[in-house]
Amino acid sequence: MKISNTGAKGAIGALAGWIAAAVVIWVCGASWFAETGALIPLSLSSFVIIASIALAGILLLVLGGTYKFSSSMGKVWTLMGIGLLLWLAGEIIYYGYDFLLVLDENAPYPFPSAADFFYYAAYAPLAIGLIVQVRLLKVALGKLEKVVVVILSVLVGLAIAIFVLWPTIEFLFAEDPSIIYVLAGVLYPILDIFLLACVFIVSAKLRHGKINVAWILVLTGLILTTVADSMYWLGYINAVDEMFNWYDFAFLASYLLIAMGAIKGINVISTSFSS
Repeated sequence: MKISNTGAKGAIGALAGWIAAAVVIWVCGASWFAETGALIPLSLSSFVIIASIALAGILLLVLGGTYKFSSSMGKVWTLMGIGLLLWLAGEIIYYGYDFLLVLDENAPYPFPSAADFFYYAAYAPLAIGLIVQVRLLKVALGKLEKVVVVILSVLVGLAIAIFVLWPTIEFLFAEDPSIIYVLAGVLYPILDIFLLACVFIVSAKLRHGKINVAWILVLTGLILTTVADSMYWLGYINAVDEMFNWYDFAFLASYLLIAMGAIKGINVISTSFSS
């Protein structure tokens, strides 16, 4: 698959328009669908979110194939594509339970569920892909850069631990003190902290170059994914149940940013090979 400069700009512009349209839907959707019940807005939001992550995952796999799967960079992008597709499987199951609840308020909503298994599994290829990229970037970090990465990782980790992890532990333990139930919830903030540390290291080792635009978009998307995850747990703890939740929009935007990064990466490789 090849994407020209014009094609890349058009595709990225279309995805930016997708995000802009989603902003309008999330701002106005509650009033638009106030009289329709929950099924239509749930169908709309779940469709755009699932379509977005599917697009991002497929494009990352295409980018991996553009490099050739056997190459080191091919492995990086392929691993990250697999991570997003595992997250996609989790999203599909998660929204499946949501639809069951809309159709039947007494329908079971297990936690942890099969959706959580796929969510957890997604972190492994994403993190491994980032770690492989760190090893590929031969640029050594200076002392100041190392200090900045450590301080940023610690500060963000502490913020998540204080404002998300600990409140989640208290809330889940009050609901059900079983170890499996509590652990199923607290794993998310812990895995987010680890993923963010990997993102910060890759960011610090990036240097000027066209391919870095792709990485900036992908890394920004991953950061926004962890932010959305924290927003979700804060909403869950505080019983926020809106028709169009903003953590869903944050997830949507994060997937589309990753898709933009993949498109830019494919474009850079296409134009480099052609020249």
